[in-house]
Amino acid sequence: MPGGSQHRRMTVLDYVSDLFKRRLDREECLVVYDPAERYRPAVEDLDESNRTIIYGKEGTIEGREAAMETWIEMGEKRPGSHQLLIYLTTEKPVSDEEKMKDPYAPFCVREDKYVCFPFRDGETYEELCVQAKENHEEQIRALFEEDEEPDLATVEAVGGGASWPRLRTVLDVESDREIVRSLLCPSDKQHKKLENYQTWWSEYETFASRVLGFEPAETSGSLDAMQNELARYVLFSEFVFDLPDEEALPESLADVPRADPSKKKLIYAVCKSLRTSKRHEERYKDLARTVVQDLSLEQQTEGITDFGKLDTFPFEERAFLNAFVEALQDDDREEARSILEDRESSIWAYSEERGSDWVLARRLLNLLEAIEKQERTLDDVGDTLADLVDYYVSDGRRVDTLHRTLEQTVQEKYWQTGILDELVQDVRRKYRAFADQLQRMFIDRVDAEGWPPTKIRRQTQVFDKTIAPSLAEHGRRVAFVMVDAFRYELAAAFADRLSNEVEAKIEAAAATVPTTTRVGMSALLPGAEGDHYLGVKDEKIVPKLDGEEIIGPDDRLSHLQKTYGDRCAMADLDALLRGDEEAIDDTVQLLLVKTREIDTAGESMNDGIERHIDTAQEKYLRAVSALGKFGFEEIHFVTDHGFLLLSEQEPGDRVEKPTGNWAVKKERSLLGTGSESTSSLVSRTEELGIDGDFDHMAVPRMLGAFRMGSKYMHSGMSLQECVLPVLSVKTATGEQADEQTIDVRLSYRGKREGWVTTRRPMIEIEAAKQNMFGEEAIEFRLEARSDGQVVGHAAQDTHVDPSTSLVEIEFGDSVQESVKVPLSMKDNFEGEFEIVAVNPITQIRFDAITLKTDYLE
Repeated sequence: MPGGSQHRRMTVLDYVSDLFKRRLDREECLVVYDPAERYRPAVEDLDESNRTIIYGKEGTIEGREAAMETWIEMGEKRPGSHQLLIYLTTEKPVSDEEKMKDPYAPFCVREDKYVCFPFRDGETYEELCVQAKENHEEQIRALFEEDEEPDLATVEAVGGGASWPRLRTVLDVESDREIVRSLLCPSDKQHKKLENYQTWWSEYETFASRVLGFEPAETSGSLDAMQNELARYVLFSEFVFDLPDEEALPESLADVPRADPSKKKLIYAVCKSLRTSKRHEERYKDLARTVVQDLSLEQQTEGITDFGKLDTFPFEERAFLNAFVEALQDDDREEARSILEDRESSIWAYSEERGSDWVLARRLLNLLEAIEKQERTLDDVGDTLADLVDYYVSDGRRVDTLHRTLEQTVQEKYWQTGILDELVQDVRRKYRAFADQLQRMFIDRVDAEGWPPTKIRRQTQVFDKTIAPSLAEHGRRVAFVMVDAFRYELAAAFADRLSNEVEAKIEAAAATVPTTTRVGMSALLPGAEGDHYLGVKDEKIVPKLDGEEIIGPDDRLSHLQKTYGDRCAMADLDALLRGDEEAIDDTVQLLLVKTREIDTAGESMNDGIERHIDTAQEKYLRAVSALGKFGFEEIHFVTDHGFLLLSEQEPGDRVEKPTGNWAVKKERSLLGTGSESTSSLVSRTEELGIDGDFDHMAVPRMLGAFRMGSKYMHSGMSLQECVLPVLSVKTATGEQADEQTIDVRLSYRGKREGWVTTRRPMIEIEAAKQNMFGEEAIEFRLEARSDGQVVGHAAQDTHVDPSTSLVEIEFGDSVQESVKVPLSMKDNFEGEFEIVAVNPITQIRFDAITLKTDYLE
């Protein structure tokens, strides 16, 4: 076979393919014997319309017949118009006896010659490799001396711009950067080959020295030890390169091996590729944590305040967090927002170590910016009480939502706010100052105009003007859901997420005062407008309608049945969702649904109400689906009163009771007879829309209380207590629509099982739409369960709705998204548990995985 530059090819397969083509052009028929199946890609590359390729096997009649038919047809056609290539994975016959037994021997006979591939000495595997890479003959010969038949990938690596054929072959990569990355974070396939083929060790030492300037101690045997040593060198080098002031590095770390500046570009490229790859991220984290532990880096670098811009190690987040705090304290909102946005791409910012800190940081900035925006807006609010209520409904209530979600995040951190503690206190003070300012405006206008304001629907009008027309004029089946303590901002957040699925409308109503459960629930009944009377018995308010006492749920049902008879029934929401209630009769046109989890949580616990608010919101979401299945076409969520939710009570929050004879004494209201006070608004009851046994009602002018002890309060007068939602939903009745066409897959550190070592494990979620036109987003509940009990839930995160604690994934223009969401595990739980992703409406599982705890206390 002639050599020379005209035969030089980029790869051995290119060279062999060209060889086959030239043989076919000359002979029209070629039989290739390739027991090692090295040259199959070269054969496949020749598949063209003027060429028939037969993939035969030893002893196969079908293959030989197909080849013979093609051969005969070629003889009948114009010579040279068609070619036949027969590819066999058998040994080439050598002896005459072997040739006689070979079914494909007739295709090899040319006059007195037996012509096939390989044909002559120059077509052995080694010679073909040398001819294909003639400028690298010495390296090729050396490979064949060490290994009688090195695989084709090893040979192809020679002359490819590097001198590490064994490393390149084992790892199946090309560049130096890819070799380093693959040594540190090999795939399963690479890891297996590194373990099974030990010949690469001899190259590794030279590679590390020449490419990285590193003299490894681990040069054979332990793959884990080698990786830890290499990671220590590479990651520590990046860490030092990134330090703005290298002299800040403590002397105790001065002798730790690290690369010289000439290797900086490679070191940066390797580390960046590992951190930005979802496949490598978890392995990189493990290596980085090991380096931190081995070198005691977090303790050794406590004196460094600026680590640079890169994310080599988790403890560097403290510097970014400090910079965020300083920016806010310096009123540099733009810099603080920039730091937050930069952290979104960090693998550490939302990890187990620092994730809750950055969620809290975002909540702080969001609330602070909202307060500052609303403070500027207050000057533009109209002069009337109705104007102030309109402002609160449209914009002002958002501050309360952000404050509530902030407090929930603080609660989930067990009040351990660390670096952010001073900022938390500062933002709380600013929220309180804004809320107090809003309260002063509200009380001043109530003092001047009375309550309720004009142009706003009164609570006593809600049933007659909202529910009754649907029952009488339209004949619809209506669910009347009485939610205890469903303040306006909660309902607005709930309405926002409902609007994506059903037709939902929210309106504001003015509460009947005082804002207590008995008063509010009775005011929501038919005929309450003009007939709602507040009596007193045993120092408690006793509401009356049509002269009859309305105290509890049974009284409310009895009053409704006076008008609607057997067409009206009552159900408990929890029982309805559990399926404990008997099937609701088809004749029921008005269903009164009662639920009071928010108020119960607020009254019974000083801390933790925020979490109960989240679970309540999800419960109402499920109610929409459940009631739709029962055939109720309209659902109206109403409430008795709102509430105040303070961060904490301050000494000045206690309000002295004004002088008087007070028959009913609540936290934030007094009813009876009394006189004016500088700290309280004392109004005649008729000026507040009250008809009853009282001459006056007194409420604190500020957000304090006559009786202290709880951060959850109602019964007084504030926008948060008195502006109520009427949320009306039109459902799709009958069976639930088809399940969302979205697949969800859970994993933890890339696996479907394993051990969690932290109480805030990051769960990996892959969500994929089945088609481009499917849902734009998906939401689901993510929680940990063991023996039927919830032992963990989705922690506050950028992918978790702060109002419902449901995981939300938006697809945008993509059909697939991958996110990570932290779980907050219960302190007192250890053992095996299941993580489930559940549709919050249908309760159908999207996916589940099983894990075990192995906490590093």
